[in-house]
Amino acid sequence: MNTQDQHKYDVAISFLQEDEGIARKLSDLLSDRLTTFAYYDRQKEVAGTDGEVIFNKVFGQESRIVVILYRATWGTTPWTRIEQTAIRNRGYDDGYEFVIMIPLDDKPTAPKWLPKTSIWVGLDRWGIESAAAVIEARVQKSGGVPREETPLEQANRMNRQKQDEEKRLALINSEDGVSKANAEVDVLFNEIKKFSSEITQAGGDVDFVCNIEKPINISHRQLNLSSWGYHAYISWIYTYNNTLHDSLLEIRLLKSSRFTCFTNKPPPALTVDEYEFDLRLPDQFGWRYKHDKKFFSSTQLAARCVKQLLKRIQEDKPWASE
Repeated sequence: MNTQDQHKYDVAISFLQEDEGIARKLSDLLSDRLTTFAYYDRQKEVAGTDGEVIFNKVFGQESRIVVILYRATWGTTPWTRIEQTAIRNRGYDDGYEFVIMIPLDDKPTAPKWLPKTSIWVGLDRWGIESAAAVIEARVQKSGGVPREETPLEQANRMNRQKQDEEKRLALINSEDGVSKANAEVDVLFNEIKKFSSEITQAGGDVDFVCNIEKPINISHRQLNLSSWGYHAYISWIYTYNNTLHDSLLEIRLLKSSRFTCFTNKPPPALTVDEYEFDLRLPDQFGWRYKHDKKFFSSTQLAARCVKQLLKRIQEDKPWASE
């Protein structure tokens, strides 16, 4: 227990069962410096006791900071309903400065009773490491003092990290990994088509043409998004059926008024970005930018691609020469 005040835990994490993997990862990133509570690793404390009483104390009094891994169904299950009640009662008395909300739904939402200042959005884009840094900073701001982890805690944390990396590599080097990568390409292409269609249907001067090209072969898929003589050429190539070794997603921005079919040699690229399929969180698949290792979900990468093309058109103003 911390000696400087009444808080037994620096951080308590509330989550749905489906997000246990994210909760474990987040707790691992914090546990070398902060004392954390998450139900999966505190079962011995809850077993044989009144769980409702314990959870009310943890989330209502004993934790300095409460982190909610939020989905729209959070607060509807037996345990998260108890946690929500404790959090709201505490917030009513003391305000909600102790809450950090991390939305996990594709379209982030938050409960209406929570002030916007307590919402931290960006896990998908910036990663769980950034979330851990925000949480640690909030703990220190509220008076918490990071501690040194014991040798045993360090060894256990290293073992968990090693297991996570082995799981990631096993997926990357498997038929299942290739299948999941191809499924994410489908999502990526469909999202690009959706974004471009929304812009075209809205009217205005930007009129997109989006074509998924006929595959050169089963392991080479392409999409061409064009407007005003500018093109975003997205190409997915994988070499093997049982590993993603040497696979690559490439996004080229091109300029050519006559360039409409990729069976011909394309003109020189304005920019070339390369991405690799990757697993970041448990069951969270997406694309790792080779330049700076930033991770994007397929939806995020689709938006990035369309926005990059729009930015190039906006900068060059091709309509000015007409």
